[in-house]
Amino acid sequence: MGDSYQESRQRYISNALEAWRNNEANKPKSRGGKSETEKAEDSFSRLLKQQKEQLALAGQNTELAKLKYQTAQGELKTLTEMQKQELLRNAALIDQQKIREQLRSREETLKNDNVAARASNEAELLG
Repeated sequence: MGDSYQESRQRYISNALEAWRNNEANKPKSRGGKSETEKAEDSFSRLLKQQKEQLALAGQNTELAKLKYQTAQGELKTLTEMQKQELLRNAALIDQQKIREQLRSREETLKNDNVAARASNEAELLG
C-alpha cells in the first residue's frame, strides 16, 4: 500500500466529489417562496374573482345562488352533474334553515312588540 494506492484513492475521491458538485449545480433551483410581486398578483387575482362573483350574484345572497355561480362559472364547474346536484340540494336546505331561523326571530319580535303595545294600550285606557 504505497503511493499508487494513495494516488488512486485520492483520484477516486476527487472524481466522486466533482461528480457530486456537477449534479448539485445541474439541479433545478428550488424557490424559497413567492416574491412580493407574485404575492400581490395572487391577491389581485383572488379579489378580482370574488368581485366578479359578487357582481354576477347581484344581491342574491343565498347559498344556492352562490353555489349555482360556482358550479356554472367558478371552481366547481368541473364536477359531475350528480355532484353539482347534491351540492345544490344541500345549499337549498341551508337556505331553508336560515329562512326558518329568520322567521322564528321575526315572530318572536312581533310577539314582544304586541305584548308591549297591549301593555301600553291598557295603561292608557286605565289612565
